[in-house]
Amino acid sequence: MLSLDEKFGQTIFPFHFTSTSLLRAKMRETRAILSGSAVLAMLHPDLFQPNDLDFYIPPHGFPSFLLFVEDHGYRIDGNLSSDGHYDQQRLRLVVTKLVHQVSHKTINVITTTYHWHVIYCVVSFHSTLVMNYVAWYGIVSLYPEWTMNKAGLIIRDTPITGLCFKKYSDRGFLLRQDVNDLAHLTTDHVCRKHPWCPLTERSLRDGCFFESFENCSKDLVDLEPFFTWILPLDCTLHL
Repeated sequence: MLSLDEKFGQTIFPFHFTSTSLLRAKMRETRAILSGSAVLAMLHPDLFQPNDLDFYIPPHGFPSFLLFVEDHGYRIDGNLSSDGHYDQQRLRLVVTKLVHQVSHKTINVITTTYHWHVIYCVVSFHSTLVMNYVAWYGIVSLYPEWTMNKAGLIIRDTPITGLCFKKYSDRGFLLRQDVNDLAHLTTDHVCRKHPWCPLTERSLRDGCFFESFENCSKDLVDLEPFFTWILPLDCTLHL
């Protein structure tokens, strides 16, 4: 069975990063996290290979991390500001696309114009399926009971997110808008109590899956500040 460091290496080495320890050190320095399909691929090894890497970084760490990526053979290919439909908080993002000059591999370096913790980006994604991330200290899945069963609850269904849902469906994942369609994957449901209920106020300290890298703390309480979130959906299980 592969260690987390080995899984991380299998994910980043195709993108011209040659050392997991150096990348993790830069992620720690800049408070960057890796999220998106690459982390889902780590949770489901051998299911698919990610097409790109998405790093989310607070503003203060953005310039340093961008230079780090460029030092690995990448050049900026485009810059796109994104807001509006992205989340319920109107989180404004700046997405910088970098392309490797030889292999044409793609890395997206994403920062927010607000000085919020970048994990707020993760809890604002289009579905629970991709609410996972890798930080310098380990891998975290916010809705593991569904995610590890290759399923997710849709938060926002738009023409753009619909293309993402088709991509994941083609890879064997189940995505549904109604909690009732995922109820068979959970134990007895209690509204506003169980971690998978959309109405439950959540934090990293309850209901999350966490696997630490070697020699890192195994307790998220030691690693991240306390913050909470609630999914912007109603619970339909008892309707």
